[in-house]
Amino acid sequence: MESIVITVKDKSELQFLEYLAKKMGFAAFELSEQDKRLLARRKLLEIAQDFPSIDISEEEIQQEVEAVRAANYVNKSH
Repeated sequence: MESIVITVKDKSELQFLEYLAKKMGFAAFELSEQDKRLLARRKLLEIAQDFPSIDISEEEIQQEVEAVRAANYVNKSH
């Protein structure tokens, strides 16, 4: 099974995409902020495994996730 993540700007867009997905027979659900953070951490750990000579700690991953969240917050507030 493959998945796709689509980020929308507002709740109405999300509802429309959920409607379309269900109409087409796809499973659709909304990810919480906690889910998104967990996926980001997992992806960073996955990438780190491709580069075994680079030692990335969980703390460094957490810092990167927080930096991305802060940047996204700034972008949304403008």
